[in-house]
This record gives sequence, C-alpha cells and structure tokens, in this order.
Amino acid sequence: MNARRPSQTSVMVAFLRALAHDGLTGVPSFSDPTARKLLPFPWSTLHAGIRRATRRLEPEKARRRFSPLVDILPLRTLHIDEELAEAVARGCRQLVILGAGLDGRAHRLPGLAGVTVFEVDHPATQADKRVRARGLPLVAHRLTYVPVDFEHERLAQRLREAGFDPSAPTVWIWEGVTMYLTDAAIAATLADVSGLSAPGSRLVVNYREPGEVTAAERPMRWWFTGRVKEPQIGDRSRDTMTREVETAGLKVLRDSGGGDWAARYGAPEPTVPTLLRTRNMVAEKP
Repeated sequence: MNARRPSQTSVMVAFLRALAHDGLTGVPSFSDPTARKLLPFPWSTLHAGIRRATRRLEPEKARRRFSPLVDILPLRTLHIDEELAEAVARGCRQLVILGAGLDGRAHRLPGLAGVTVFEVDHPATQADKRVRARGLPLVAHRLTYVPVDFEHERLAQRLREAGFDPSAPTVWIWEGVTMYLTDAAIAATLADVSGLSAPGSRLVVNYREPGEVTAAERPMRWWFTGRVKEPQIGDRSRDTMTREVETAGLKVLRDSGGGDWAARYGAPEPTVPTLLRTRNMVAEKP
C-alpha cells in the first residue's frame, strides 16, 4: 500500500456496496445508503454512469449481469451485521472496526445507538474517510477515529489513548483485511485484540481460503497487485485461522461461508469461487 494514498481496496468495497444498494445484486435484503456518499472521484462518476445505464435494462437482467461480481459484499456485510447485533444484545457496548476503510456502520445501524465505535485504520485512509463522512448522520452513541500506522505503532496503545475501555465487553470487526497481511501481522493483531478484550467480548474476523485463481478472477488480482500495489498475499485455511485465533486466547464459536450466507439471506447459490472461499469466523474472549 502507498503510505500517502488512501486504500484503493476500501474504495472498491464501497463501490460494490453502492451497486448492491442500487439493487444490482441477488441479495434481496441489503441496504447501505452511506456507500454512494463515501465514494471519491472517479468512482462516484463510474457509479452514476452504471446507475443511468442499468435504468434502461429490465431489473432482473441488470441483477443477473452484476450479481456475480457484487454479491460477495452484501452477503459478507449482512452476516457481520447480524453477528454485531447479537454481540450488542449480549452486552457489548464498544465496537472496534479494524481496517475500517469507508465503513458506514456508525452512520447506518440504529442498533449502535448505545455503542461507542472506534474506527481503526492507516492515517492516509482514515483522513480521507473523515472528509467523506462529513454530513452523514451519526447513529452510534459516539464515533472515534483511531489512526494507526501498524509499521510503527501498537494498536493497544493508540486505542487506550483514544478512550477505549479494556474492562468493557467489546465487539471487534476485522473485515476484508486478513488476505492482505502476513502471518506475523495476523498474530500480532490477534494478540492485541485478545489482550484488550474483557470476558464476553466477540471477534468477527473475515478471511479467505486458498484456491486456484480462475481466469475470471485474474484481472481483479492484477488490479490489486500490479495497479494499486495492494497485493492479496494472505489466503488461509479454516484450520490455520482456528489455530491463530485460539493461540491468541480466544474461543472459536462458529465459522460460515458464502454458501451459508446465500441460503440464509435468500440469495442465489453462489458460483463464483472467491465467494465460495470467503468466510467469517466468530470467536469469544472466555
């Protein structure tokens, strides 16, 4: 990643969420009105162009055209939101979003009305997010931005300085990040999460299992690696992620993937390999 430039991966994620919000997905229950408002130029222009073009198509035809590319984001997001709601119902009053990017949860989930949200990300990405989020209504109790350069700063120190309370049960979301990290970075972050977590805290960590890169996926991989210099280096098996999470002192509760989410949220059975290999693991601090 370019240290002076906001993450382009985070922009791509918001772009796909915006398309899903427009209905260009097979996931019927998805909504994220914040995504379009967070898009920078030229992504905002591209999004507007796609919206105009798809209005000329039959809705079902438009969905079929975009669904294979888009569905991974609304399915992943819906499942994490459901796990977040359960954690809050169980008493978690702090939410830490690791690698938050252009996340809109503090602005769109009414269930966070009693929750303090900490968004953690690289300073360049977070500075851009703060500008783009101006004008969005805040529905969380409080939102605190925590810029962290993981090459030179420790997560625990920066969170405490920002007002994080280690004695309070916390839900942690680590979405769309692990595939860009080394094993050492994964272990260090999990150790920090566990060390900062009061009993009953929950972690939802998104990861992707190894698999052959198909011809349809190669252009996207080239874009991430060659164009924006954000290579996806960290696919991991279920056994590997379980071992890493449990080594850090957390108890794995469940693990589910794209096929499970599609069935749960009324979407077509996925055929795209990346979606089939994408998983969310939920763990708890004993």
